[in-house]
Amino acid sequence: MQLKNLVTILRKNLGIILLVLFCCLFCWKVQVMQAELQFLNSQILNNLERQRELMQDLQKLKPYRKKGQEDPDLTARAAISVLIGKESREKILFEKDIDKILPIASVSKLMTAYVSLKNYEESYRTNNLLHLLLVGSSNWASEELAQIMGQEEFILAMNSTAQELGLENTYFSNPSGLDQEDFNYSTAKDLVKFTRHLFEEKSPVWRISLLKEYNGVSNTNELLGRVPGIIGGKTGGTIKAGECLVLSTEAPDNQGYIISIILGSAERFAEMERLLNWVQASYIW
Repeated sequence: MQLKNLVTILRKNLGIILLVLFCCLFCWKVQVMQAELQFLNSQILNNLERQRELMQDLQKLKPYRKKGQEDPDLTARAAISVLIGKESREKILFEKDIDKILPIASVSKLMTAYVSLKNYEESYRTNNLLHLLLVGSSNWASEELAQIMGQEEFILAMNSTAQELGLENTYFSNPSGLDQEDFNYSTAKDLVKFTRHLFEEKSPVWRISLLKEYNGVSNTNELLGRVPGIIGGKTGGTIKAGECLVLSTEAPDNQGYIISIILGSAERFAEMERLLNWVQASYIW
């Protein structure tokens, strides 16, 4: 009797029972789909994060050198161009015999200026001498600055400073860079390190070096006003050293700055322009 009643009840409520079963099945299916969508969404988010990280990694690798770009034709005995990017990242864009020890002529005056700024109190005299040194590359000014401390002590300070800064292949025998029996020498690699140090210390050396003239003395750097984005530089040239040039310029797309150095060249300004143009054209920035 009870079984008959149960069957009767089931028959009468079959529609409701089927509806309930359908709703349960539907809810289960919805839950499954939600789980699948959550998984798919997490996969998409993970892929997007990986893509973002990949783009960041690729950005850090910039600039990329273009395929098929030949090196620039330079007479310089040594040359280098280095990007100093954000977060102090350093990337060599071009190099030629960067560890070769060579005479550096008046590029030496960068160290003369640095030692003077570190050891002398600011005065009209020292300020005037520094400007003549860095704008007109005055040999007289370099000797006068050395004499304030004493020639031997000053040269000792130049060499000890070079060692403190890790310039292992750099040596100074005089404050001017003139050819003598013993001459000043360095490498393109050392000069990049020293130039970078001057920038990181925010030395006034570079600000002074940008002046086109001082008290009627013209700047020896002919690229001022000719090459855009120059932020510092120093010329040098003697019979032993040939023509030398240290130049810092703004990097494209606000990516930092570029230190470029030419040593032992037959035509420093033309070759520096050639190197800078090559860097711009040979890399994807």
